[in-house]
Amino acid sequence: MFNAPAQLLEVIMRFTKCVSCAALVVLAGQAWTQPVDVDYGVRASIVDDDFNGTPDAVNPNSGLIRSRTNNDEDRAIVEFDISQFAGTTITSARFVGQVFVNNSFDTGVRSFNFNIYAGNGTADLADFGENTNTIGTGAYQPPLDTSFDFDFDVTSELQSIIDGGASWVGFNVDCIELRNFPNILSGDQDVTSLLVEVEDSQPCLPDVNGDGAVTPTDFTAWINAFNNNLPECDQNGDGACTPTDFTAWINNFNAGC
Repeated sequence: MFNAPAQLLEVIMRFTKCVSCAALVVLAGQAWTQPVDVDYGVRASIVDDDFNGTPDAVNPNSGLIRSRTNNDEDRAIVEFDISQFAGTTITSARFVGQVFVNNSFDTGVRSFNFNIYAGNGTADLADFGENTNTIGTGAYQPPLDTSFDFDFDVTSELQSIIDGGASWVGFNVDCIELRNFPNILSGDQDVTSLLVEVEDSQPCLPDVNGDGAVTPTDFTAWINAFNNNLPECDQNGDGACTPTDFTAWINNFNAGC
């Protein structure tokens, strides 16, 4: 039998009266963390000096994107350290940034492919060819336009890369037109970044019976946990099972999950 102090019984009676007036059901679910703004760890430009499709060097002009028919081609790359997300479930991921004009030699429309790949934290010549998994395109037209912003959803792609064991994710930006120059992928860390949200693995405390919903039946489950000194009894995180946990459970119940 449940033997509780008078103060606890009074609280229970008030709660019981409350739930008898209306059906209270809150679906229990995972909580989500605030977005993590990840700064890039690598930013470079890989150049094909003779326009034959084979990269030749890392261009000292980081972030350069250009294509000059029968002359050369540069593709910008950025890579982000994603090791902190190993083993997590990604609920949202966005690659955001800006491309701006370096000058207006070419005044036609300039358009670009944005591609994602599993990186390694260094600027390699092989990154030039990482342009097969396209996540989107962007365009602008100098001199009327001096820049354009981009924002691509890469949630599923990032999850696949993390699940594959990679600690870095890279993005390759290449020109669509054969004559398209010169452009720069912004190096401002406040502009070009990876925004990631992950599922929080914290349990839903008021769902004491673990049925995936926060309902008055969890009240009975909490009483059982209290009587048997079960871990689910501790609702205030103080490491003990005491009558104060019932008040904490009511607060958790009202807050939901």
